[in-house]
Amino acid sequence: MIYKNNAKKFIESKYRNTPIKNIKFINDYSSSRKKFKSQIINTRNFEIIVQYDKTTKEFYKIFKKKKFNKRDEFYLIKMYKKFEVNLNLKTNYRKFKKKSNKMISTTGLIVFGLLVCKLKILNKLQKLNFLLKLNDLILIQNLKLDKFQKKNLHILLHLEKTFFNFYRKR
Repeated sequence: MIYKNNAKKFIESKYRNTPIKNIKFINDYSSSRKKFKSQIINTRNFEIIVQYDKTTKEFYKIFKKKKFNKRDEFYLIKMYKKFEVNLNLKTNYRKFKKKSNKMISTTGLIVFGLLVCKLKILNKLQKLNFLLKLNDLILIQNLKLDKFQKKNLHILLHLEKTFFNFYRKR
């Protein structure tokens, strides 16, 4: 998996100087995502019983709502900015200052991705950029996914493909 190794380097360099217009890079990216999708589909479901962290619980509480209120939207935008700068989220924040160094759970990342894609403030290019980073971060982890995670990760990959194809045609 050439792209998986490159994704690790991109994350370390925070995606500076990535060759996104290179044809070889795009082909590696496309084949990697196809393999990742099939890997998600082919893995068996795990029953994961986890005590979710505070940040994941907050995302999940917002996820259950049908519509965002101003407070939720503000919270998501702040967390989106934190993710774009640091390329990860921590398990605990107080007034948007980290209180722990542990990284958020995979479920938290997946739910966060779905929530950010629902934000109307962000345009398609920002969402594509975000999804590329998020899915790369999930790709390099060794995952044992439950049914909820598999379903929603598949949705995230589909959204990424949709946004990618939208800008590829331009």
